[in-house]
Amino acid sequence: MKLRLDLHIHSCFSPDSLVSPEQIISLAKRKGLDGVAIADHNTVRGGLAGFEVNSDPDFIVIPAAEYSTEYGHVVGLFLSGEIDVKGRKPKGHTLSPTLPFEQVVQAIHAQGGVAVLAHPFQSRLCLPAHVLSGPVSVDAVEGFNSRAGTRTNPDANAFAAKCSEEYNLPALGGSDAHLSWEIGRAYTCVDLTGVSRGDICIKDSHCLVKQAILEGKVECFGRETHRAVVPLTELVKDYKRKTYSRMPYLVLQIILALLGPMKGKTKAE
Repeated sequence: MKLRLDLHIHSCFSPDSLVSPEQIISLAKRKGLDGVAIADHNTVRGGLAGFEVNSDPDFIVIPAAEYSTEYGHVVGLFLSGEIDVKGRKPKGHTLSPTLPFEQVVQAIHAQGGVAVLAHPFQSRLCLPAHVLSGPVSVDAVEGFNSRAGTRTNPDANAFAAKCSEEYNLPALGGSDAHLSWEIGRAYTCVDLTGVSRGDICIKDSHCLVKQAILEGKVECFGRETHRAVVPLTELVKDYKRKTYSRMPYLVLQIILALLGPMKGKTKAE
């Protein structure tokens, strides 16, 4: 059996998304996915809410969270609760405080979770080796993120794929969806050869998927999304904060983005 899982989706528990966990599950099923990881900014509340409301034993909801560290974002998969790590307070329009990388990874592992370096080259060209292979390092890399190429590095996914090969780390796929139509634009194909749906319960499915990820029995696929999603997401964030001073600027950015090239890179299954 092979499962198609979008392992990076934001819900309304993030400051820049309006999509509820219930909507995520419904839309993901409609798009033919077998499961999702709901990973909100610095909180697992959305993932836990999605896990609780999911009534379909054949659909997998993985509680997760995306943490901002000094070396970029780290997604913790298979979390059971919030991690107790303190960071610097955010300034201006940053989404969340910067947390110490090693403490975040250790806290994820303490819960039996999997630490994934999300869109590692979205805004940078290199990373310290210890982040990928040190005593306290990630378990996997996001090899395809639908939003990764929308910012400063259009080759971010190619860099990430090469990085996963060089460090022999599993490459996962996630849409990084903040808007409903982004769900499923990237996903991870998990190989559970020898297992059939009727053989497993929800708890077993989490264990099997986690084991498959750690053993590298995964492939990532997807399509890059349009760069207009960046100002659109900022617009959502300001709307939720009830601050509207940037609205004309953001609307202009959306229009300019839509006037640009529409087609992004694709990695097909």
